Amino acid sequence: MSSAIDDLIQFKTAIVRLHDDQLSFFTRKSFSREFDIIILDPGEPDNYKNSRLLTDRFLGAVRMMLTADGIIYFPSSYDSDRYISKEEKKLLSVINSTLARAFNHVNAWPGEMTLFFASDDPVVNLPPDSILARAGNLDYEPQYINETYLSDRLAEMKTTRLDAALGSADRINSINRPVLPFLQAIYRARAEGFDRRLISFLFTNSLWVIIIPVVIMALFMVSVMRRQRRRIFGLFLYFTAGVASLALELISFYVYQSSAGSLYSEMAVLIGVFMLGLALGTYYSYRAGPENLEFPALLLILTAGLVFLATFDRISPGAIIFYHMLFLFTTALATGSLFVAATDRYYFGKADSNRGTGYAFEIAGSAVGALIATTVLLPIIGLQWLLVSIVALAAVALIGAILTAQG
Repeated sequence: MSSAIDDLIQFKTAIVRLHDDQLSFFTRKSFSREFDIIILDPGEPDNYKNSRLLTDRFLGAVRMMLTADGIIYFPSSYDSDRYISKEEKKLLSVINSTLARAFNHVNAWPGEMTLFFASDDPVVNLPPDSILARAGNLDYEPQYINETYLSDRLAEMKTTRLDAALGSADRINSINRPVLPFLQAIYRARAEGFDRRLISFLFTNSLWVIIIPVVIMALFMVSVMRRQRRRIFGLFLYFTAGVASLALELISFYVYQSSAGSLYSEMAVLIGVFMLGLALGTYYSYRAGPENLEFPALLLILTAGLVFLATFDRISPGAIIFYHMLFLFTTALATGSLFVAATDRYYFGKADSNRGTGYAFEIAGSAVGALIATTVLLPIIGLQWLLVSIVALAAVALIGAILTAQG
């Protein structure tokens, strides 16, 4: 609706209305001007696309395009006028801490919408009396921002209550650990008893996460201790390929979206490169002969994961699309080859067999990689530990492949 809005509302030349993806605009510095004030309105942070605009990295990029005394203004949707729930306290405190990580001064106004002001200039921390005095000395009389309105909104009881809520936690929302989406999920889940219990269990009692490595190690032990362990271990390779392919693909999409912006054409290129890697990996591995292909495939997954872990936050905006294309192609090439290796192990000498069992293990691994890795584990353990976990899975699979090579 951008063009329609521009036809209806004739903005002055001093105002720039952003049509592009916000993160892409600021990280690439595609506009040479500096701004006195930037109004940030990403919507509710209930997904990674919105919450990426409330990370310390993005706010740091915004800060670089403000004048020395420039202000960023964020009107949140949380009501702090009369009562602040414990769920809202956590959300407001994380937003406040994240703004404070990027700016020297942060102030919040209570109300039906809690308003945040951040700047490197202490002007945002003016006491209410000074704000009222300056508003009264303006050359014009605003329709809504008047002495009566400000006196009610900035009443001492309300500001004291909000200040206490803002200091209730010191966590920040970052690319490494995007906590705002799951805090928003807990906030929304108050309306439904089942949702509240499920989401609270997943995100507040994080000890259940131990179940995942325990189940994987149990599957590993069973596969390496069976009588026909070389063949049976093929199922574990199917599972590993499914987890690694989907988890690393979604991690790459998440990091790209959080670092460079989300543009449909670029995301389509990344998906296409990944699918091309899968196709070439399976085709050329089958042509080359599947004997012991699991060793180079697992080593390639392990190496790609370690390199990504060490470099994903050090890539310049101009090279980031090529970086993720290379990572996705390499990962897909390796997992495609691992599919062939797993098939050779489990179905060796059974060319006419139905491949349903192997496919089921691969789908189970893909489900874990897609549903648990970025949706649940990312906000709980963080991006770096999630990558370490996937690398560890590839290492375990490599050890198992060596142990069962002659079985």
